[in-house]
Amino acid sequence: EMVMPQSYRYLDWLKRLGDNWGTFLDAYSKLISGYFAVVCAKLVFHHKHTDFPSNLQFKDKQIAVENNDVNAYFELTVEVFDFQATILRLQKIVFASLDPSKGANAQAVQCRIFPLVPLVEESGALYDMALRLMRKLHSSLPGDTLAGHRDRFRKQFDELKKFYFSAGNLQYLETLVTVPILPENCPNFLSTLAARSSASLKRQSAPLLRKDTDQRFREAFGSPTSMQAFNFGAATTASERELKEKDRLIEQLMREVVDLREKVTNLEGRHLADMELLGSFRMQIAKLEEEMAEYKDIAAQACEENVFLKSQLDGTKTAEEIQSAAEGKMKMLQEKFAKMKQMYASLRNEHVEYLKKNAETNKKLICCKKPSESLRTRVRR
Repeated sequence: EMVMPQSYRYLDWLKRLGDNWGTFLDAYSKLISGYFAVVCAKLVFHHKHTDFPSNLQFKDKQIAVENNDVNAYFELTVEVFDFQATILRLQKIVFASLDPSKGANAQAVQCRIFPLVPLVEESGALYDMALRLMRKLHSSLPGDTLAGHRDRFRKQFDELKKFYFSAGNLQYLETLVTVPILPENCPNFLSTLAARSSASLKRQSAPLLRKDTDQRFREAFGSPTSMQAFNFGAATTASERELKEKDRLIEQLMREVVDLREKVTNLEGRHLADMELLGSFRMQIAKLEEEMAEYKDIAAQACEENVFLKSQLDGTKTAEEIQSAAEGKMKMLQEKFAKMKQMYASLRNEHVEYLKKNAETNKKLICCKKPSESLRTRVRR
């Protein structure tokens, strides 16, 4: 019973780890983030209700709150619904990550299925709690006041039926836990007699003890050569130092990952800006090439006119005057052509320089992504 209060002090750290894994998009990161959400929800629930057993198995014991206040029962029911919703979200993520075309014998699949064992046990206990609390509330409050509670209970009842049906069809899971059986229809709390006779949670056989579940887990995955009980109270100073060192290393690696992500983002931004600038230069070069082609056509037409004028010399103008005028026009066109050629060469040189800078930026981007991937692999381990 000391596990919950001893673990609660790590709540903020667990939340940060869950949020960090939630930023990744792969299937395993979503699963890990969902596991952390369930663990944190359980720690918060038991921290608020320290007198509740950690397995939520009340058996014949009544669920009691301080001063037997109906408002406290009302709030407790909401907290049970919230806890159950977190579990149902995780089981949806687990089943969404499974490939129906593959069996459940592969170790990669089994490691995803095994967390369903505590989810089945926890959700069954929460269903029993919600059922008792709803009966208690309906015996003390008007039915209209609890309409929202009934709607939420009915929704979770339908989701639990789907969950238990899917879990019951996993042959591998049947060796680890007994899947509960819900009644055919959702209990009608407005009819107290009907609710008491048909709403109770049934099980296929006697519930498996946690010890039996651990034994089956060791049979399925193998037992370590030196397995010791996990006991917070008896932790040695050396193990605490190791834990602190691991925490420090993880935080350091996470900071390095964040720094590398920022560097990669900056390099990608610079890369995009360079690509946009290169595109702008390419458009300008294409436009100048079109203008050069036009000037070439003008120069060719001027040459043709010069030949025509030479052939149409009349008596009023001498051949020297016509030739001087034609040479002046040709000189002007040649100067324009030389200026255009100089502008084209300048833009071409700038384009080459930006291509070189773009190649260097790509190399830096690749170099930064490699350590980021390596750090991400180390964090996962």
